[in-house]
Amino acid sequence: MIKKARINLEQAIEAIEIYQEISLEIMEINLKAAIQLAGKYNIYVYDAYILQCAIEQDIPLISLDKNLIDIAIKEGVQVIEV
Repeated sequence: MIKKARINLEQAIEAIEIYQEISLEIMEINLKAAIQLAGKYNIYVYDAYILQCAIEQDIPLISLDKNLIDIAIKEGVQVIEV
């Protein structure tokens, strides 16, 4: 995102600092559903995986990716924009 000038260095550092405060947990998700999301919206599977995780766990999505945010909203996922 820095390379494409979508965010500056200060914003990237702030995002990492926020990210480091989030507790992470490894969990399994429905991979078939994630791949179906990828196909439905023509997005990368890893983006669909994150979206599917938010759907299954009923948790908000945090993203800087406008396209992924729009898709999440369409799928009824709460979004936290940084």
